Amino acid sequence: MNQLDQDAGELLESPYPLPMESLLSTIILLPINSPLAQQKRELLQHCSFQFTDALSLKLSQISSSSHYPRIRRKSLKLLYDLLTDPAVPQISLMTLNGLKSPLLSSFRPKTGQPMSQIMPEIVAIVASRIFSDSDQLWEELLDYVYVSITGSNVTQEVQEMGFRVLSNLPENLLNRLMPGFDFLWAKILHRLRDSSDLDSWAAAIQAASRFLKILPYFLGAARLGMAMSTVVNSTHNLATKVDPRNATVAQRFLEFITQMVTKTQPRLLLDRLNYVLESMLMIAESSVATVIREGAIRVLKKIDESYRRIMSRQLERLDRVNLDGFFCSLMRVLVGAANVEKNKSTVLAKYFMDRLSTMHGGKIFARHVRNQIGVFAVAQEWQKRHAGLVTICATADACEEVMRNHVEELATIVVDGLKDPHRQVRCAATDAIKALSVNLAPTLHEHYHRRILLLLTEMLKEKKDTVWGKAIDAIRFFSNGCTPDNLEPYLPRLVEALLAHLKNGNTTLQWGVLAALGVLASSSENRFDIYYRHTMDAIKLILFGVANASTKLLHAHCLGCISYIAIVVGKDTFANDADEVMGALISLQGFLLETDHMLKVSIFQVLAKLCRLLGDDFLIYVDDLMPSLIQSAQTKINKEVNRRYSIRFSTYLQQVEVHVTREKALACKLLFCFTRQFKGNFLPWIKQVTPVLRPLLHSDLHFETRMEAISAMPVLLRLAISQEVILEDIQEELIYFITALVRNLEENDAEISARVLYSLKECIKSVMQFYKHRIFLSQVSGRVLTNIHVKFVVDGILKILNENSSENEIQEAEGFEIGPQEETRNRGDDHTVNAKIVVFLFNYFVQQSQEPASKYCSIFLPFLLRACKDHDPCVRQQAVRGIGTCAEFGINEFKPFAEEAAKSLDSVIRHPGTSSSNNPTAHVIAVSSLGRICGSYFKSINAPQVVGKWLDFLPLKNDTTEAKLVHARLSAMIEEFHDILLGVNSQYKSRILEIFAQVVADGDNLATKETVNRMVVQLVQSSKP
Repeated sequence: MNQLDQDAGELLESPYPLPMESLLSTIILLPINSPLAQQKRELLQHCSFQFTDALSLKLSQISSSSHYPRIRRKSLKLLYDLLTDPAVPQISLMTLNGLKSPLLSSFRPKTGQPMSQIMPEIVAIVASRIFSDSDQLWEELLDYVYVSITGSNVTQEVQEMGFRVLSNLPENLLNRLMPGFDFLWAKILHRLRDSSDLDSWAAAIQAASRFLKILPYFLGAARLGMAMSTVVNSTHNLATKVDPRNATVAQRFLEFITQMVTKTQPRLLLDRLNYVLESMLMIAESSVATVIREGAIRVLKKIDESYRRIMSRQLERLDRVNLDGFFCSLMRVLVGAANVEKNKSTVLAKYFMDRLSTMHGGKIFARHVRNQIGVFAVAQEWQKRHAGLVTICATADACEEVMRNHVEELATIVVDGLKDPHRQVRCAATDAIKALSVNLAPTLHEHYHRRILLLLTEMLKEKKDTVWGKAIDAIRFFSNGCTPDNLEPYLPRLVEALLAHLKNGNTTLQWGVLAALGVLASSSENRFDIYYRHTMDAIKLILFGVANASTKLLHAHCLGCISYIAIVVGKDTFANDADEVMGALISLQGFLLETDHMLKVSIFQVLAKLCRLLGDDFLIYVDDLMPSLIQSAQTKINKEVNRRYSIRFSTYLQQVEVHVTREKALACKLLFCFTRQFKGNFLPWIKQVTPVLRPLLHSDLHFETRMEAISAMPVLLRLAISQEVILEDIQEELIYFITALVRNLEENDAEISARVLYSLKECIKSVMQFYKHRIFLSQVSGRVLTNIHVKFVVDGILKILNENSSENEIQEAEGFEIGPQEETRNRGDDHTVNAKIVVFLFNYFVQQSQEPASKYCSIFLPFLLRACKDHDPCVRQQAVRGIGTCAEFGINEFKPFAEEAAKSLDSVIRHPGTSSSNNPTAHVIAVSSLGRICGSYFKSINAPQVVGKWLDFLPLKNDTTEAKLVHARLSAMIEEFHDILLGVNSQYKSRILEIFAQVVADGDNLATKETVNRMVVQLVQSSKP
């Protein structure tokens, strides 16, 4: 046995408390670096790990028996550490049972000596470990809790300890107190009404919170309502008194109110929500402590987040008086919060202003806000002037329509704010400029640009960074809506002032200046040309400065600004600087870490602009850019972000993932842009790019990334074909692309379906243009177009057909009116393009897959018949081709539509835009399709009448291939339906003979030899009597 074990035995086995008290007093009284104190600590630590059970029993005895308060508190602190430290061996169940008695004794302190605040937590830990999975009870503890809270002669200190123990009890023990719940709850509410002791208040609110968490249904609406009133009144009393301790307790009360509303069923407190709204605003208005004011508004925000629909209904039902009162309260909160910059109360008040404005629309501005802002704008207190401008910012979006009727009034308030002697009011005015620049453009810019631009330029001369930053932001937003003529007179001063601040070394300010210069250049257009050299030189001084990890963000902002300016001045002016700028951009990529997703997004946006500007001259930089683009395009997106982290950290991770997905999408877009723009010159990289974009077609990826990958497929295929790749390789490529694209049609997203169908069409057309082998297409179809794939294609086509009608139905269901502009848009170019794609793909898949796809003919025929009336001739042409395809392959499905289809084809043929001279292809296809109906559905139509119309358009001469098929069909029909086809009294005989004569006269041009021979025989037979 070593010396430590021997000393530990003497310490723990002694029947007297003196050795342990001596050790604890040495640790307490001697300095931490004292050799004796260090020796005692080493002994205590040895006991903790080697004799945990014995030490815990000893400490519990000391905590209940020692006459010295400091020793009792130290022993309890050490016992708490033994129970909670995961590195210490766990105390056995037998020892835990042995702790019960001394711990209960500790609840009976010596007269005049305070109780330890850590005791309830220790008791709760012991109770939870012994009784959490057991039906046994700690009767003595439950008796103590009940008596200490409900007893008539107990002191406030004893009752406070009872509350604290109650709030820490395990759930199964807490349930055992339910028979006396009403009495306990009454005592809790009584203590909450008594403000004589803040510690008791805090303990009572903890006990109430515990009941609320465990037994919300048991409490019921009546008890909860009474608790709500009590807590709100107590919180209001605390809020009006200047005492830091009051603020701490009030915070707990506000947290309890939040729990009451968010942890219980909405119906329990539904009738109390109005009371909560009014009470929290009353507390926020009257509070002298910022933390209480913020807490009260945060309660409302938490309720709104938890029960948004219920809260929305409550806010919508506010009558005029309550609504005006609510808004006035929010404005008074802004007044109270004005003294503290970046105040959370301001943010939360603005949030609810925006919510109310959104729900009640412009009427809230016209009826109340406008007058209140006017009053606040001329008030002597700067806080009110500040609150009026903040209110303009908060309501600008929702009240835009009504605000347009009061532009002059609002502009005057904002302009006066820019001239205000108080700095915070001027800053608030710049925020109002930013909001109104978006919502009141272009009226505000047209009539007030002179005054606003001059005042903002003057603000740049002040001596405060925050004012400069606000003014620069306002210039950026306001100039974005100005015309070049508006800006031209003020450009010299604006550019000079901005460049001066660009040189002052404040990085955050430089970011704002660069953004403002970019917007200013874009808005002033060619008026900015004369400032190009001066501005570019100033930016290049920063861009070509020391490049390292700390300056990379500033350099990225420089490149962003340059890209805007370059677009404005054009390729010729920018050409001299292009090489240097691209060199800086490429070198900046060397400093980027794998996690610099936001910076990569900025750089890719710059690359996209410069690529469009420089055109083929950009090709020389592609070699250096491709590695980083391919790396970003292959970045994996983590969809399981925030399960293992705190709320705050998971929010951060979600923001990171947004940048990651944006980076990936932009990288794919750039690769697609390079492929499309450089065409054959991009061939050296085609083998690298194709494997990168292929996997991005999968449906579990980011929407924008997939859309770019889907669009890239036909372009990549065309490039592969242009390399004269062998037929088998192209076949494999097409099979992969079509299979991947078809799988994307499984999703219920009409936009993706439309893009997929377009890409499918382009892929098929590309191959059809280069390889006109039907065998090849049939091989592809046979390998790709399984029944399930055909179903996906059909479902995707149906989504496109139903997209517009579905949108209209949704809008009508939600009470929105569809105006003429919306109808025009729905029937405009998108509709035409979609119709062409749909019919093309339908024709292709029916022709190639035949049996799997033909059964869907009846689904598409109504659309095809409608498309015959479309204003676009290309749509009509594809529609008649589709009808012919259905007539050929969908025999059983087509019969019910045969008569109507014949009429539609006749109307298309007779349409002026489909005549044999104006649109010969459409004319031929329509006549051929009509003939197919006459031949295959003779008994399903009014044959004499339809055949007569068909004969009017024969013989066909514009398309010899199609003519041979049509004329062969006519000859076969004469043999099969001779008497019916000639009509009543042989009325069509002369017309048929005339057609035969013209076909025979042209020899092999309009018919095959076999058909000509048959027609000759038929002509001879018809000449016989």
